[in-house]
Formats: sequence, structure tokens, C-alpha cells
Amino acid sequence: MTFSTPPNDREIRKFSLPIPDSGSQLATADIESPTAVVPGCLYRGHCSLLSGAPKAGKSSLVRDWLRRIHEGFQTYGAVDAMVPTGSIRPANTLILSEETAWAWSEFAQNLPGTDEDKDWLRILHRGHGRIAPSSSADLDDWVDAVIDMGKTYEAGLILIDPVTRFGSITSENDNSEVLRALMSFERIASETGAALCLLHHTTKGGNEPRGCSAWQQQPDVLLSFRSLSDKEIIETEETTPDRIRILSGKGRFPEIESQVACYMDQENTYHHLPGVLNRFVSIPEYDGERVLAVMSSRVGEWEAKEISDTLGMDIQKVRRALRNLCARNRLVKNGDTKNATYATFGA
Repeated sequence: MTFSTPPNDREIRKFSLPIPDSGSQLATADIESPTAVVPGCLYRGHCSLLSGAPKAGKSSLVRDWLRRIHEGFQTYGAVDAMVPTGSIRPANTLILSEETAWAWSEFAQNLPGTDEDKDWLRILHRGHGRIAPSSSADLDDWVDAVIDMGKTYEAGLILIDPVTRFGSITSENDNSEVLRALMSFERIASETGAALCLLHHTTKGGNEPRGCSAWQQQPDVLLSFRSLSDKEIIETEETTPDRIRILSGKGRFPEIESQVACYMDQENTYHHLPGVLNRFVSIPEYDGERVLAVMSSRVGEWEAKEISDTLGMDIQKVRRALRNLCARNRLVKNGDTKNATYATFGA
């Protein structure tokens, strides 16, 4: 008998899988829902893809999020997230950007507070030289380097702009190439525990990420940011139509807003335009407003049973409402579910 390759030189490979969770383990486990840095948009340990047409305002939206994060660090209180019924959760932030040092220097200078107050923000920009992989062959090593840096700075949010450059993607329409890059990026979110936001461009319609289907199937949250189309009319006294933007979302989390109308003021701050688009309100969100009304009657922490007794609401409905409020950063939960207490976020 002959061998094409000597047996001693053969490599025997095994793929070892962990033991799967049983239904009873999952039913009794006290697993927290992912923490939102920006409710409905950015979640710790998960990947979001933010797409928009060139000059539609993606960078302005990102800077608006960053200003709100900074305000959260400054005030230690609840900061409106611009999306309806949600608050920003401050997080150390690492940005990899193709923009120049000048652009980011101007942004940092305009943040209020002392220089040391701004060290929650770390930016790798064009001025640092080679900050992106030179080819797809370098992508895994580059991702490892980003993971190490994210852990070093205890980043809770990592922004990568644009995804095509830093993913060394040569064709946005190549499903296998895009899928491989996005799966590599996912490691950044899962291994650092940070919210990962990738910036990309949209199709001409402005609603979908440009390129193959992998752009839509792989991220946990899909966001698009666009101007009004010629056929869309939103009448408001707050601003002019050219400053109005539509933030659309879909993904794995129930509090993602399908559409939010907003506008940017003269200070480059975005504001939600309530009432101009139809908005679905879930039962947990509706019940949550009743829960908040009860909790506002006194300062301090509340237990779910106490809220249930006060409202005369079924305890399971109360718990669903509490989970919704925590997911939107409107409440803070302390302890495990059965013995948990809840307090107003930022109070």
C-alpha cells in the first residue's frame, strides 16, 4: 500500500463543539438583555451597520452621538438619545477613521470641559499612517490588533469608517468577500464586548446598504440615514425640508425604530420630530410609561412586585415593561431578576 502523503506528516484536525444549553437551562437562566449605548441603534457585543448616501449626514449623526456620550460623562445623568423614549449610555469610544487629524481635532476642541474630560475618546485617523490592512490576507491580524486596543482602552463603542477600506473589501458585490470581512468584524464586538458600528454607503434609493446581500444578512442592526425624497413632504415649523433626515432601522432587537424623522439645528445637533411619521407602540412600551409614572411618585428603588401591586398589573407584564425600559436606558436594574430592584437611569 502506498500513500500520497506519509502518515506521520498528515495533520488530523478535529473541531470541538461546546455542550449546548438545554431548554430548562435557558428557561431558568437569568440572562441580561444586551446593553444599548444608543437604544435601537448600538448594542454592546453586537454589530451595527450604518449606511447612507455620500454627504447625507452619517458623520454628523455619529458626531451627534459622540457629543451626547460626552454629555453623559459630564453630567452623570440621563441624556436624550434623539431616538424616541431612549437615553444614551456613556461608553469609552475607539474610532478608526479615514478622516484627517484636523477634522477630529476641531471636534474635540469644541467639546465642553477640560482636556482630560475628553480622554474617553480615542481616535486613529489618516494622520497615523497605515491604520488599515493592506489586503484581505492581513485582515485577521488587523482585527486581532483592534481587539487588543479595544480591551486596552476598555472601549464600550468602536466605530469603523468606512467599512470597505478597513475590511479591505475590493468588491461590495462579492458575497463571499463581504461575508468574510463582516464575520471578522463580528469578532471585534464579541471579544471586546463593545458595540461595533460600521459605516457604509447606500443604494441610490437611500434605504439599503450598497452591494450584495451579505451586507443585510450579517449585521445585528441595519441602519440607514437619508434625506427626504422628492415625493416626501414633511411640514414642520422647526426647520426647512433640506435639513430633515430619516433614520431607518431593522434588526434583532424589539426597540429598534423602523423610521425616525429628525433634523439638524445650527449647532449641528439632531432633534427628533415627533408626530410626523406613524410610529408603532408595543404593549411593553405602553405599560412602561405607566410603570414610570408610578416610579416617579417617590425617589429610590422599586421591586417588580411592588410596582405590580401598585398598578394592579400582572407581574409578567410588569417584568416585560421593565425589560423594555432597561433596554431603552430609562431604568437601571440591580440584582438578578427574581430579587432585582429598579431605579430611574441617571437619577
